[in-house]
Amino acid sequence: MLLCSDGLSDMVDDETISQLLQSCELLPEAASALIDAANEAGGKDNISVVLVRVRGPAGAARSWWPFRR
Repeated sequence: MLLCSDGLSDMVDDETISQLLQSCELLPEAASALIDAANEAGGKDNISVVLVRVRGPAGAARSWWPFRR
């Protein structure tokens, strides 16, 4: 999951963001690559990037609500 500011999304197109995310194994490496790409494209605004990798069995359904109704 990627959460970013417009400092990234306005400077780097979606396809390039996708390619960078797919080419990096580690999240810190991917975050750095995204920030570098935004800076190389002009870096006209603050650049914030939050990356989260969710792992688990494919298709596992678990409610986010921890309480039974």
